[in-house]
Amino acid sequence: MTRLVRTAMIVAVTLALSVGVATANAGGGNSENAKLCQKGGWMNLQGSDGTQFANQDDCVSFGAHGGTLVLIPTSPPSVSLSFTQTSEFLFCFITVNLSNFTPNTAYSVDLSILDGFFTGSFPVTTDSSGSASVGTVSFAQNGSWASASVGSVSSGNQTIACF
Repeated sequence: MTRLVRTAMIVAVTLALSVGVATANAGGGNSENAKLCQKGGWMNLQGSDGTQFANQDDCVSFGAHGGTLVLIPTSPPSVSLSFTQTSEFLFCFITVNLSNFTPNTAYSVDLSILDGFFTGSFPVTTDSSGSASVGTVSFAQNGSWASASVGSVSSGNQTIACF
């Protein structure tokens, strides 16, 4: 073998090895996502953007392309109300809180006070964990009650009270 051919082979092998190592190290691969998706794990995961997976391969592919995997909430969605004192002593600011909804999804929150005396719809988008809050209105707390709902999920009637 001539010296020129031998040198060319050494350069080719060195180049092939360095490209393979660089490719393996770039981005860290998807081994962690692959492990999370294996053995049925994909059925308990979704993308942080709300993406649902049809199978393990979809899950691995999503993670391999930079998507963030999160656990699907195991608790049912819930709507609750919280009340905060306003600058006017007898009034409370009403906040509607959502939890365990589909992450990164827009919803319409329907609020009713005193069985329809006041009604309103308020847009809200959940975060990556499926939670959201929307401040709505202030209302007198003199025995008043409010309820909020998102679709069929309701807070039920709650007495407006903040002191």
